[in-house]
Amino acid sequence: VTPTIISEHVVTLQKRNKKGKAVGKPVFEGFAFEYSTTMNPAVAGLASNYQVSSATKKHVKRKTVTVLKPVAFTSAYNSSTNTVTLTIKGKQKFAQGGQISVIASPPDGVASAAGILLNASDTMFTILPKAKRITSG
Repeated sequence: VTPTIISEHVVTLQKRNKKGKAVGKPVFEGFAFEYSTTMNPAVAGLASNYQVSSATKKHVKRKTVTVLKPVAFTSAYNSSTNTVTLTIKGKQKFAQGGQISVIASPPDGVASAAGILLNASDTMFTILPKAKRITSG
């Protein structure tokens, strides 16, 4: 069975008081991907298998172009939920959106526990402006 990403979402963190009640607004923390099958933890959680970039618009010779800048993050794989969480380092704004790509090809690539590489057609995601959501494609 070829593994695929079956859900993707923005991860937020909300502070809680001593009674466990939420305090303040949720704060953007990163992104999470859920896989359709158990993944190989040796490669599923490797940060080198993911690329996160933010988009900025620049004016070059009377044209507006979108430039993608790499974003620093850490990654972790949770084998009980088959989920990888990408936690963004620093305070990234994602004002113009951006992209996330999952490396689905050798030499490393993300593979299932059975050693089958992730479906390459299911590996590019768009970060909507202000990181409100993440969508496939």
